[in-house]
Amino acid sequence: MLKAELTIKANGDYPLIQIVDIRNNNTGTSKLWRSFNVDEANVELSKHLSEEEINFMSNDKTNKKIQ
Repeated sequence: MLKAELTIKANGDYPLIQIVDIRNNNTGTSKLWRSFNVDEANVELSKHLSEEEINFMSNDKTNKKIQ
């Protein structure tokens, strides 16, 4: 069974968040970029926030893992 995990750590404020790099010791960056649809993620990150996202952000979630 193949397992994949992508952890994103970002510092910044909307709308200045963008994925710029992805790394793995065994897989090339370009393959990872395509596998995790990073271009699509960046398109989504560049969109205006929905009302639900704004409400979600208004709650303090510092140092909490959110699924």
